[in-house]
Amino acid sequence: MQPLRVLHITSWYPNPYQPGEALWIQRHIASLEQHCEQEVWHVRTYEGSGFRFQFHTGSKHLRWLLRMNLRRWRFIEWLTFLQVLWLGMTRRNTIQAADIIQIHIAYPLLRHWSKLQWLYRKPLVVTEHWSAYHYRFHIEDEHKLQPMRALFRHADLLICVSEALKDDISKFSSGSLPKTAIVPNVVDTEVFRFREQPIEPLHFFMLSQWKDPKDPFTVIRIFQQLLSTHPDATLIIGGYGPQEVAIRDLIAELHLQQTVQMAGRMEPEQIADEMNKATAFIHLSEYETFSVVCAEALCSGCPVIASGVGGITSYLRDGVDGLLLNSGDSAELEAAMQKFTTRQLSLNRQAISEHAQQQFSAETVGRHYSELLHHIAQQS
Repeated sequence: MQPLRVLHITSWYPNPYQPGEALWIQRHIASLEQHCEQEVWHVRTYEGSGFRFQFHTGSKHLRWLLRMNLRRWRFIEWLTFLQVLWLGMTRRNTIQAADIIQIHIAYPLLRHWSKLQWLYRKPLVVTEHWSAYHYRFHIEDEHKLQPMRALFRHADLLICVSEALKDDISKFSSGSLPKTAIVPNVVDTEVFRFREQPIEPLHFFMLSQWKDPKDPFTVIRIFQQLLSTHPDATLIIGGYGPQEVAIRDLIAELHLQQTVQMAGRMEPEQIADEMNKATAFIHLSEYETFSVVCAEALCSGCPVIASGVGGITSYLRDGVDGLLLNSGDSAELEAAMQKFTTRQLSLNRQAISEHAQQQFSAETVGRHYSELLHHIAQQS
């Protein structure tokens, strides 16, 4: 039987300018490799200083990136439309050969899709990861929001990475959605897996792209209090982002340079090693559509202390995989860290890893993802 042919069009994808961009999308697509024939079109217009243009075609992968000094998203919407229109007209054979058009991240790719339907006459599947729906795209003007609320009206299937994201999109779209399904993010379980090794006592680890709505500051302040009873405790902070300077300033202000280490950008193997030896992984955030980093910690067998928000609550079993906290509750965080430092809570790290790997491996996710796509193709 001929494998399903899928044309992926995505606005976020790893590229030479941003190698780490949207790795979760790349992993979703990679999980389908053994089930489908695939081609990926990475089409994006970035807002930024200066002008940059790249058009690259390779085996089953096309990249068309623009960067220019734009301050109005309406221009970006129309430029994206023109890019997708031109590609569709010049590569009609690819579209005709495809069984499914798969869009990753609806906005801005679907903003003017009604004008492209005559060209892309295939079943349309949309996979969404973005937390923007939870925050109404940070737009107060209801008139400006109306076109966004109709992004999914042409889709045959909407795939979300968590029930929390599906609920956000449903509320944002006033319940006007196509058929929906949940496909979690993929974790590289070859890297993030349980390894039998000594656990460093009183050793905590955090990692993120440090920007709102992440909250590393509460963790650092509570960690300072923990030192009064456990002076040997250590905290490693990996990652980078807009909050990085403020994090360093707080560490200096609290005189924690000897016990809190900023690790900066880390390779996956380094992250996995820290997770394997950490007492617990800590992740405080106001909201998360999924949180891949928490799933990676669990696949490594590292207990997680996390805000009980969004997609995290769908897979982190409170008291079994770690502890879920009320967002921003510093007293709860202090109590949770005390439970680990005083060994009031002892969790089976190998069992944590095995349960998480069953959920997030490329094999499991790819099989479920493929079944959904085949079902849509058969219905058309």
